[in-house]
Amino acid sequence: MVASNDEIRFLIVDDDDVCQLLLDRALKDLGARVPVITAVDGIEGLEVLRQVSGGGDASFPVIVLLDLRMPRMNGLEFLEVVRADPKLRGTTVFVLSTSSQRHDVEAAHSLGVAGYLVKPDDYEDFKDIIAMLSHYRRQIVLPSPRSDSPTRLLQSSGK
Repeated sequence: MVASNDEIRFLIVDDDDVCQLLLDRALKDLGARVPVITAVDGIEGLEVLRQVSGGGDASFPVIVLLDLRMPRMNGLEFLEVVRADPKLRGTTVFVLSTSSQRHDVEAAHSLGVAGYLVKPDDYEDFKDIIAMLSHYRRQIVLPSPRSDSPTRLLQSSGK
C-alpha cells in the first residue's frame, strides 16, 4: 500500500527545544501544513517509530529529522538500531545537526541517511532547509507503515 503525502509526518529527534521551535515557525512561515512529532533523544525516537511501524491507529509514514548530539542515545546509535531492525530499516532519515565534522558526515552516510544537513545560524537559511524538506515530502512516494513488507523503501514518484 502506498501512503498519501498528506499522511507523511516529520519526526524530529532532537533535544534542542530551540530547533523544534524554529522548525514549527519555519513550517508556519512557509504555509506548510506538516504534522510534526518530537522526540528528545534516540530512545524516545525509537519508541515513536516502533509505534508507527506496529500498525493500528498510530500508523503513518514519517520522515525523520535527526540530530546527532543527544543524551541517552545519540543520533548515530539511533541510526544503527533503525538500520538493524527489519521493520524500521527503510525509514527515511535526514540528519539535521550542528556538526559538520567529516567523521560524523561519513558515519551517517554509511548508515544510509537520505541526506546530511548542517543546521545554519541564520533563520532564513534554516527556513530554506525546511522548505526543501517540505517540498521533498510532497514529491515522494513512501509505502505505508501498514504494509506487510519488512522493508519500506523510498521510491521516486517520477514527478
